[in-house]
Amino acid sequence: MNICFASQKSGLKKATLNSIDGFYEIFAPPPNDIDILVLNGDCDVAPFVHQSVDTCIFESKNALKVLELKKVNSAVSCGMEGLDSVTFSSISEDTALVCIRRPIVFKGKSFEPCEFKAKFNTKYGIYQNLVMSLVEHLVSN
Repeated sequence: MNICFASQKSGLKKATLNSIDGFYEIFAPPPNDIDILVLNGDCDVAPFVHQSVDTCIFESKNALKVLELKKVNSAVSCGMEGLDSVTFSSISEDTALVCIRRPIVFKGKSFEPCEFKAKFNTKYGIYQNLVMSLVEHLVSN
């Protein structure tokens, strides 16, 4: 499986790749088929516009950038906004309860709304922890 990050300047790329087995970093140019595209930070989607993306994970502030992508099977917003598809129900010192509010399709498999326990690393922000938790959940189930 491959994962691409639209912003290379964020610590999210390193944190995700260090936390989750089975993914490898993609260097430019991106491949034609991307399993997960993460729109993080002040990202540029231009290199990914015509690539085939199975699942695009994005912050609410990047919602309009998802619309620029031509071939996306599934788009999942992560954050603490009321309309986000994935959010935290609760956060403790080193764990959190992640809430999937709407069905998500990843690689042809449907994930129904649910809650699951995940690690929470305080050195990363809310969005970074949500992305890492969601990706780990999607690839391990």
